Amino acid sequence: MKFNFSKSYNLSRPYIAILIVIFLWDILIFLTPFLESSEQHALYSFFSYFCHQIPLRSLTPYDVTFGVVKNFHTFPVCARDFAFYLFMLIGVVVFPAIRKTNSKEIPNIWWLIIAAVPMAIDGGTQLLGLRESTNLLRVITGAILGFVCAYYLIPLVNIFTDAFKERFTKKEKFTKKSRGYTKIGKKEKKKGLIK
Repeated sequence: MKFNFSKSYNLSRPYIAILIVIFLWDILIFLTPFLESSEQHALYSFFSYFCHQIPLRSLTPYDVTFGVVKNFHTFPVCARDFAFYLFMLIGVVVFPAIRKTNSKEIPNIWWLIIAAVPMAIDGGTQLLGLRESTNLLRVITGAILGFVCAYYLIPLVNIFTDAFKERFTKKEKFTKKSRGYTKIGKKEKKKGLIK
């Protein structure tokens, strides 16, 4: 008997694709500090398109083995982005417990605004020079917004994939008339009305 994971857990294909992409994205972020220098440099360069990568605003993994602390390079994204991507993955994993994975129902926009307010206050006050944020605050604000964004991303991808399927799977033929195109139906073909 063949096991079909998506049907057993009632997971839609777009949901599975989102889960895989975000999981691989997070794995790349997590593994970058532990890689050899050439692979590490390539990933730091890649992630520089998505984040400022300021070392003081980034998290650094430590390895404590036999009482010796080994300091690795920082993660390739800042603390806020690290938490955002990690908690977006957690939000995607939790999503099936709350909603159907093929749901096209987008939550009220106010939930997204409420989730973005802490990040806006933290980042905005720092940008204006009123205070310096901490990595703990960056992680908390990134985690809140990342988790909530998953609940907007999945329905939007479902809407997009359904529209894409509907648009490109129609097997209708058109014929040119004097003022544009007219759809040819099966009945007209059978009756011989249209050649």
